Amino acid sequence: EIIGECYSNVVSIKVYAWQAPVELSLPTDFYVCGGSIGDAWSTWKKCPLIWTKEGQFYTMIYNNADGFKWGNKPNDWFGYDKIDEWDIRVDGLEVSTDNDGNIVFNKAGWHVLKVVTAIEGKKVKYTMTVSEGMACVIGNATGGWDGIWMDEPASKDEPWTYTDWSDSGELRAYIVVPGVDWWMTEFTLLDGSLVWRDADHNCQDNWKKDVGEEYSVTVGPGKKLSVNFDRNTGSVEDI
Repeated sequence: EIIGECYSNVVSIKVYAWQAPVELSLPTDFYVCGGSIGDAWSTWKKCPLIWTKEGQFYTMIYNNADGFKWGNKPNDWFGYDKIDEWDIRVDGLEVSTDNDGNIVFNKAGWHVLKVVTAIEGKKVKYTMTVSEGMACVIGNATGGWDGIWMDEPASKDEPWTYTDWSDSGELRAYIVVPGVDWWMTEFTLLDGSLVWRDADHNCQDNWKKDVGEEYSVTVGPGKKLSVNFDRNTGSVEDI
């Protein structure tokens, strides 16, 4: 039963969708993939975090002037235009892009990549430093705590090596990264693979004491250290 009727002007209602703001955080992973990295355009090489430096990564690559891409996970396929700032520390090295958006170096060779991320406004900023490829050994087996360069190979298929030990002792070695102390990029060997210093492998005194006997590798006169930084593998063998 209709009791009465009510008339009104047309009422317009505006509905605003609300979306909670996305809370940015620094990346926890960084990968590279390219024509001269592992299996060409197939291997996504994970770059370790610089120990104690949140959102900062490093790696050693061989670049054959054929380009590479990067991502926070495999198959991101980010390129040159996603890097906000470049810091080139190699004389004569020019970094550019190609028709596929790859990061391209103008000359071949071993290079160290350092990636620093920072939150600026509503985005994560990426700064990539490119420096000469360098790796060092250090510690009791070398006679002191000043790094000594490993021998650099001419191609990515040959290992970095070192044989000139002054005494027997535990292997201590690292990649040289600009502005970073040696212990932040230190590595050891386990079952033929490189193990980087991190929260799970924090070698404060020595690998045997702090991480485990299986991570402690003995080197000395008559021994040859070989490291493949392309595949992140290595060995210590008799000369």
